[in-house]
Amino acid sequence: MSDTESKASPQAENRRSRFSGFHARTYEMELLISGAVVFGLIHLPPIIERISTSFLAGLEGNLSLFGFMGQIYLQLVLYGLIAVFVLHLAMRGFWIGLLGLESVFPEGIRWDRVKLGPAMIKRYRAGIDSLAATIEKVDDLCSLIFSFGFLVTFIWIYFVILLVAAGAFAFGFSWLFLGGRSTATVFWIVAGLITGIPVITELIDKALGPRVRPGGAGERIIGLMVRIHYAVSPLRLIGATQLTLSSNISNTKVSAVIVVAMLAMAFLQISGGVLGEGIVRFDSLTYFPDSLREQGMDPGHYRSLRGPNAVEPLTPTIQDDMVTEPYLKLFIPYNPRRHNRLLAEACPSLQPLSKDGLDAGRGTKLEDIQVQDAAACLGSLFSISLDGEGVKDMHFDFTIEQDTGLEGVVAFLPIDELDHGRHELTILAPPKPRQKDKDNKTPQPVRHLIPFWL
Repeated sequence: MSDTESKASPQAENRRSRFSGFHARTYEMELLISGAVVFGLIHLPPIIERISTSFLAGLEGNLSLFGFMGQIYLQLVLYGLIAVFVLHLAMRGFWIGLLGLESVFPEGIRWDRVKLGPAMIKRYRAGIDSLAATIEKVDDLCSLIFSFGFLVTFIWIYFVILLVAAGAFAFGFSWLFLGGRSTATVFWIVAGLITGIPVITELIDKALGPRVRPGGAGERIIGLMVRIHYAVSPLRLIGATQLTLSSNISNTKVSAVIVVAMLAMAFLQISGGVLGEGIVRFDSLTYFPDSLREQGMDPGHYRSLRGPNAVEPLTPTIQDDMVTEPYLKLFIPYNPRRHNRLLAEACPSLQPLSKDGLDAGRGTKLEDIQVQDAAACLGSLFSISLDGEGVKDMHFDFTIEQDTGLEGVVAFLPIDELDHGRHELTILAPPKPRQKDKDNKTPQPVRHLIPFWL
């Protein structure tokens, strides 16, 4: 008997594991794992967001798109795990409360003492389980949540791996055969094939599989498609969990719950970003400006007021709102999506200092004048004024911001001759790409107002 046949035999499929004696005590392991996972994962999202945002700030074009998708998927996995295990801990807490209630009142509900009318008692008694039955159902539900959480998470992780593989193939194919062009097109074709093959194979197998001639060409073609389907399907890793759930509950219900859970995770992720960016507000601050960037004191403009994980890839900063040093330290992030095209237009003779994308030339010896010219050109894209007067002869140097890892240029503005009190640093940044003003149809610069005190 072959290994495949032995795996598919009824005895092998229906036998119980050698750990069946622990089934009555799975709650102990579930509580331990849930608590440890929640404690460990709760600190990861801000760290992952800081690292990924810093990394994405240095990308443009297709690289930026792939990086953004990877960030979204990774955050979905993390938040999905946290949500599932928090829910599991809450349900287990409810279950423990029911156990304590049963220990105090072992008889459970005493319907003869319930002070309700006879019709209501009849209806509630038919619909409400006994305390013992409720405890068992909640215990079963907790175990299902535990397994289902890992199921959804592994599906997300599997798709991340497939998309990474599709992206790597697209970059390699484009670099080898297309001169680095059409990377996004190749990626979407490969990703479409990876996600479309399982669906098409399942439909064809259900519709034509029972009617094909055994040993014929149709059976061989469908068999080949099934082998390809199995190679790219997450069921090879999560089949034991998903098929157990779908064959014992309802395949339609399990699939629907998986889809709803994944969509809910995506919705929460997008909603959090929309609310966090201030695109949508839900409050009663009717006399508060929509944006502090140019109409107030935006904490993002002051490095000392940001949190340790805050990354602002488009926001110029100074060191503090109360400046005690004789110089104002101005840091301007370098954002390729905004600045690469403008640099090429503003300084046509400027030569790139490194290659776009994958570059093994880091550490290449460059002339000092090349680096200085590039830093000066990047700084020249911004119009800077102090208390309404333009600042001239500013010297910019390339640097990497501490903690965030953002790359950009820094300049030091002397302020030791300014009077004590409030001052304003105003920065006009290059306009957003394809941004059109409704009145004159021309892109408008992005204004940053940075008040500070001496």
